Amino acid sequence: MISLHEQKSFFSDINRELHQKIKIFIAQLKSSGLTFSPMTTQTAQAEGFAPEQLYYIKSGTVAVDYEDRCLYLYEAGDIFIPHCVNQYEQTEISFTVKSELEIEVLSLNSLNQTISSIPELLPQWMSILQLIQLQTNQIAGALTPVKDQATPGFQRFTAGEVIINEGALPDYVYSVTSGSATAIHNDIEVGVINQGEIFGAIAVLTGQRRTASVVAKTNCSVLMVHKDDFSKMVHTHPELFLNILKDLSNTVKSLNKRISDNDAS
Repeated sequence: MISLHEQKSFFSDINRELHQKIKIFIAQLKSSGLTFSPMTTQTAQAEGFAPEQLYYIKSGTVAVDYEDRCLYLYEAGDIFIPHCVNQYEQTEISFTVKSELEIEVLSLNSLNQTISSIPELLPQWMSILQLIQLQTNQIAGALTPVKDQATPGFQRFTAGEVIINEGALPDYVYSVTSGSATAIHNDIEVGVINQGEIFGAIAVLTGQRRTASVVAKTNCSVLMVHKDDFSKMVHTHPELFLNILKDLSNTVKSLNKRISDNDAS
């Protein structure tokens, strides 16, 4: 993704990480048997981009426009879903072909079915969605008065640094993009959170205080999605979040058992 407005330095870092994740994810989808359909520049110009499709840009650029203003460009290595962009921005966004394109297309229905049948793809897909959302948040921030800007959601923690305090009110859902972290209850380690795993969602969904602290086990990078943005993602990707909730439910059952065992001892 190319921002047409001044961005903080980590925007480029996120972009590199995002492209790496997308490349691996697309390769795994293809190895699972999914077939992408090619799209030419002429087809894109004549027919536009359908809302319920995923587009993977292999070369060329596509502009995202609003009110005759270009907000940003999708470039080679990016994916985009018109339906989700419009719902997230809550306005009518248009897409304009800016250069000769080589695009591969996949229906969202096929994508969701494949992710549902291959559990290890889910955290990868969620990590990609969160990084894309973080980028669009940063771009929106550049176009928004300072007083109305959302707090950026990407942070790095050194080993031993606290990410979440037990008993705190939940404002964010988290995902470890590199490194690992430890969940601690009553000064006892009750779980490890590895790269690609999501944590903090249950407290946000239920409105309850945090039941455990989370501390960086190694130097790590963490993506923080504000609870309001998390709600938007639930709205735009309901099928995926049903699977997330299943995974989180199993995690919570295991975590609660360990907490109970520790409390009993």
